[in-house]
Order: sequence, then C-alpha cells, then structure tokens
Amino acid sequence: MSSGGGALPGAARVAARAIVGPVPSDAFHRLVDDEPAFRSFVMAAMSGRLFELMATLEELATTTVLQRVATYLVRAARGRKVVPGTQTTIASELGTAREVVFRALRGLAARGLVAPVRGGVRILDGRGLADAATRSRNASASTALDRSNRPS
Repeated sequence: MSSGGGALPGAARVAARAIVGPVPSDAFHRLVDDEPAFRSFVMAAMSGRLFELMATLEELATTTVLQRVATYLVRAARGRKVVPGTQTTIASELGTAREVVFRALRGLAARGLVAPVRGGVRILDGRGLADAATRSRNASASTALDRSNRPS
C-alpha cells in the first residue's frame, strides 16, 4: 500500500497459520469509500492503535528501559518459567536497541530475578520481577510528579 506515491512501512505478526497479502492502495480507498462496515473496521483498528501509541508514549516518559523490560517479561511469561524470544525480539517489541535490552537483562540478572538462556529468558523470581517492575514504576511516576510540582 502506498500514500502519495511513497510506500507505507508495516509489520505483521500472526498467532496461527494465515494467508496474507498486500492490498493495493486504490482497492483499499474504494473499500473505505464504498463499504460502511469496512470503514468502521478500519477506524476502530486505527483508534485502537492510536490508543496503544499514546499509552506507549506515556510509558516511555515515565519508566526506564529496565522497568519496561521487567514489565515485558512479567506479561510475556504467563506462568511459564522461560519467556521465549531473543534480545533482538524483546528490543523490537519495546522499541529500543538490542544492546539496551542486554544491559537491562544484565541488571535484572544481577538482582537474581532472571537468567538469559539460549532463545529466551528464564524467570528465577517471578514475584521479585513483578515487584521490580511495579515498585520502580510507582517510584518513577512519583519522581516525575515531584519534578512537575517543583516551583520554577
């Protein structure tokens, strides 16, 4: 798909086997113009993505990379002891560089919370990891609030 002659970047992940393909720009615009159900679907999807973007921007402004990595691991674990995925995968999910994720994992490992393993991260102390993510996030938000309330 393109806009104004330029290609639109995109990425997709599927949870199950799927057949996918590009939709030509003119066909997409025709569907949006002529099909109310399709237009509603597209607008709902765009609204959801915009909300996610705003939440991500807020998280970026109020948390450190170490906190974001800890939160990612807690969410991705879903009761498992090993979270699958490379440092590159985690970095891509969090919108940062692999080297930054490496340093954050090293910090979490130094606290005895995780251990890097081939193709993933082993959770050594799930409660401690969740604590590190939430306690740090609350402290970070509190510090940001304190800074914003200081007289100029």
